[in-house]
Amino acid sequence: MVPALGGLALYACAACWLLNLRLRRQYRGENLGEAPARASAAKASQTSDMALHVSGPIAAIFVKEAHYVRRAYQLIYGLVAPLILVVAFSAQHNRAGAPVLPAKFVVPMGVFYAFLGLTRMLYNSLGTDGPGVSFYFTSPVPLRTVMLAKNLFHLSLLVLELIAVWGVAALRLGPPDGQMLALTLCAVVFAVPIEFTAANIISIQSPYALNFSKLGRPQGAAANSLLSLLIQVAVGAAGAGIFFLAFHLGNPWLAAPVFLGLGLIGTVVYWRVLGNVELMARRRIEPLLQDLARTVK
Repeated sequence: MVPALGGLALYACAACWLLNLRLRRQYRGENLGEAPARASAAKASQTSDMALHVSGPIAAIFVKEAHYVRRAYQLIYGLVAPLILVVAFSAQHNRAGAPVLPAKFVVPMGVFYAFLGLTRMLYNSLGTDGPGVSFYFTSPVPLRTVMLAKNLFHLSLLVLELIAVWGVAALRLGPPDGQMLALTLCAVVFAVPIEFTAANIISIQSPYALNFSKLGRPQGAAANSLLSLLIQVAVGAAGAGIFFLAFHLGNPWLAAPVFLGLGLIGTVVYWRVLGNVELMARRRIEPLLQDLARTVK
């Protein structure tokens, strides 16, 4: 009798110890769905995060956004479409025998379409979270950090997209013109802060939930798409105007300081808007949650 009670007591103590260990790890952020076989992958991920020198919340949002992109074929199509258009633009001649597009303008046009390919993610950055966006308002992580992490993720996608665009153009037409490549980079410096600033505002003011399993356009998508398209066309037109004005004056390099100066102003505005996203979101928290709780019919 005594040995049986002693064994039962030892079993209870061991079970309590294991439960305590499990709960401590759970409340420190361990995912209960993680299997032991994934320990090496988790360790590699942590090493990668350390190599990037990013904070925990930013790294976590990077991983979350990467999973969203991998699941959403609509978003993947948006990333692939600009490369197809670069192939079309780089065709040497059309049926009439005239160049489809002058070779030196293929890369700038490809960059413009690369921005268009990010529209659904960039201008609806909260849409992939859906109703789960409510957790951002109860989390100790500021919404400013969340939006910054999303912007950094979108920027990394844009960089990869630009590299792919330049690679495809180089394969089709040979190495791009050095002057045009440098001016295009300056134009990107001009466009990125303006696009990201407008995207953060629209993502809060006119979001819609993105359903990964359907192609339908949920309520609110039309207004968001129209605003984002108008802004991107305006930014693209401004960039093209600066390009052609500099070429008309006979010195294309005049466009570089203009782009960089406007990019600096845009960066200052971006940081000011980013610092106010928490206040902007909390002022319309109820409509924001209602918009993101809707599903595609």
